Amino acid sequence: MLPLGDVIRRSLVASRSTVVLSVVSAALLLVVLLLPDLAKPLSGPSVVTAYHGRITALLDPHRPDPGGQGGGFLPDARVRLLEGPKTDHEIEAYLQGPGGQQDTNAYRVGEDVVVVFTRTADGSEMAAVSDRWRLPQLALLGIVFIVAVVLVGGWRGVRALLALALTIAIILRILIPLLVNGVPPIPVAIVLATAITILAIALTEGLSPHSVAAILGTAGALALTALLAAVVTSVAGFTNTLGSDLVFLQLPDGSGLDLRGLLLAAFMIGAIGVLDDVTVTQAAAVEQLGRQAGLTGRQLYASAFAVGRSHIAATVNTLFLAYAGASLPLLVLFAVGGQPTMMLLNGEAVSIEIVRTLVGSLGIVAAVPLTTVIAVWLTGRTPGTAEAQGRAATLLRRPPVTLLAGLLIVAGVTLVATLATSPLLGSVPRRALTPDQFGGTPPGESASPGASGSESATPEPSSSGEDIPIFVVGEAIPLFDANGTLGHVAVVSTDVQPAASGTGVAVLVEIRYAADRNLMVDPTAWVGVRLEGEVPAHSPPSGKTALAAGELKAGQSRTGWLAFDTPDAADTLLLDYRLFGTTLFSVQLY
Repeated sequence: MLPLGDVIRRSLVASRSTVVLSVVSAALLLVVLLLPDLAKPLSGPSVVTAYHGRITALLDPHRPDPGGQGGGFLPDARVRLLEGPKTDHEIEAYLQGPGGQQDTNAYRVGEDVVVVFTRTADGSEMAAVSDRWRLPQLALLGIVFIVAVVLVGGWRGVRALLALALTIAIILRILIPLLVNGVPPIPVAIVLATAITILAIALTEGLSPHSVAAILGTAGALALTALLAAVVTSVAGFTNTLGSDLVFLQLPDGSGLDLRGLLLAAFMIGAIGVLDDVTVTQAAAVEQLGRQAGLTGRQLYASAFAVGRSHIAATVNTLFLAYAGASLPLLVLFAVGGQPTMMLLNGEAVSIEIVRTLVGSLGIVAAVPLTTVIAVWLTGRTPGTAEAQGRAATLLRRPPVTLLAGLLIVAGVTLVATLATSPLLGSVPRRALTPDQFGGTPPGESASPGASGSESATPEPSSSGEDIPIFVVGEAIPLFDANGTLGHVAVVSTDVQPAASGTGVAVLVEIRYAADRNLMVDPTAWVGVRLEGEVPAHSPPSGKTALAAGELKAGQSRTGWLAFDTPDAADTLLLDYRLFGTTLFSVQLY
């Protein structure tokens, strides 16, 4: 039993360490929040703005509109704006839901909502209620969470909350602006993920031997996760464009966002939390077994690894359930679609979640033995005396020295592995699908970034029928009429499935329209063209939303699929866009 003086002295040291770590956490959070905005400012006027409002009256939704706006009807709600330049003004707005698709009957008078203003091509604004205002409920839940963590966790809970706030601030203030600025996502994600790991563990656990072991185990497993995810993503040919509006994001240099790199960054950021939990627990198990049971060397490693095996089994299942829960609506949609199971698994949306789960699980499997080895070595409880081990070993076992040396080793191994696999990891810069590029710049000419609305010719076929503009998948294609830009269309992605007839394949094409003014969507305008002749479009199989005909209002968009049957997927296939029998442009699918 320790003397009372030693107990008091250790309590004072622990209290001083707790206060210092809390102050350091708060200071780092303040530094990150005070950083200048790393994102470059966007040029050009804002097309869509949103404000907080409150419904004051529900109007008759069937009042005809002589001007033809809102699908031929006048707005069906009166809203008082609670912020923005028109604060306390009442306006009339159309009732919508998220994405404009949700049933709007549940809106009530007095309910706080989000009011979206869309600027049309003639400079006027159209107001719509797009969603409910949920920030008060979220704030209340956040307060309950903070109080619970502090009451149960004490000062350690306070440090955990500060570490969480610091992690969120790094992602929002550093990671996302750098990605938007076009910085390569993979190195940014590796560096920031490692930094988040160091800060989160060091600020909650202190810089002790077991926390250093947890940091190095997480860093090593994270590097392995990044390399595996990069190789599998490249080999599997993931595009990460399926159903994503990020295909329209234009970087400051005019190029499109690296969606594949962004997918890899998401893999790494998502793996940090699970890896931190595994490594911290495993390092703590080593520390306790060495201290309480007096185990050393191989016995300590074997006992700790037995604990780690149970943790692996539980955590891998937890990881799968977390990803399955997040993707449950998508899985339900596919399940009721009636497609064969193998086709569902082959689809990019499901395949990405499978890779995310398997790669994250492999990271967990690697983290347990790696963390255990480092933690056992750091305890210094190996057979032999300190004199036999020498001064070098004693110096290397100091937490700061071990941390620095370990991070250098992980960085070196990662660099070598990245260079070795670089032929598989290369990506081709892609062009953004963004309305800012649709001033009508003819194919072959360059447009200055952000120069929207410049005068130029629309893609038109020559009088001889030759030199029809040909675009590729992922390129934005402007649509015009006599009064200027109508909007744009793009072939977002493609997929290949066995044809329903049992012979050949069905080439599935995902097409997205976005309207700057009133724009008519006509699926029959798309015609497949092979060397042997034309291929008519038909409805896609169940599980794929068919491209629906109809008119889009300014600011609206629509995405859907068309299918084209071909005898062989290797055949060259073009997609012609025809208006009144004239081909305006073509899209080369492959």
